[in-house]
Amino acid sequence: MCLTLSFIYVKVFAIFPDVEAARPRSTTGIQALCSLHIALEKMKTLLQYCAKCSKPGNFTLLILYDN
Repeated sequence: MCLTLSFIYVKVFAIFPDVEAARPRSTTGIQALCSLHIALEKMKTLLQYCAKCSKPGNFTLLILYDN
């Protein structure tokens, strides 16, 4: 589960700056962008927990970029 989540995190985080730069003008777009940001933070926290609690060699955490 953690490995799959890390792949999703990296892929979404890679395009997040482009989505953010698009500067959605609608209320719905702004809310979606905020929700995405919150979800990325929660994913990052969960991945850090996975890395901390896993046995060595069972889970290799991909590099998490600080935003």
